[in-house]
Amino acid sequence: MSDPQKAPVMSGLFLGLAITVFVLIIVGGSLFVFFSTFFNWMERTGLERMQEQFTSAQIVRSDVKANFFGLQSRGNFQIRGNGVLVLTREELWFSRLVKREDISIPLNTIEQVDLVNSHLGKRILGRQLLYVQFASSDGTDAGAWLVNNPQQWQQDISSIVR
Repeated sequence: MSDPQKAPVMSGLFLGLAITVFVLIIVGGSLFVFFSTFFNWMERTGLERMQEQFTSAQIVRSDVKANFFGLQSRGNFQIRGNGVLVLTREELWFSRLVKREDISIPLNTIEQVDLVNSHLGKRILGRQLLYVQFASSDGTDAGAWLVNNPQQWQQDISSIVR
């Protein structure tokens, strides 16, 4: 015979587990929908800004999901930002999506292009960042981006700058 006092305990555990699983499914699904919507918006907005600024013939390389790690001149406490990064034969251009900010780096001011593991104390483990050092009106500055295929970005920028 089964113990009648254990039945309510088992039922309570089962109910608690079922509620937990249900909540996890709802939260997971909501996060999936949110991030899918956000990344689709980010891609659409990046393409729109890029097309407003450049013709397709001007664009050598672009990434509408670039992650900006900040400018060295602004210090360590900058918030990273997603946006569109575009390379043309004249400039490297970045437009941050959420906090609208455009950065234009004329290619004739670029002093160094490297791949680095971190910038301003920020990193993503296992991923290299595109690091660009350039001359500015205040001296030398540098920025870094997480982009798809950073080696190709480095090669493309270096071949144009030479």
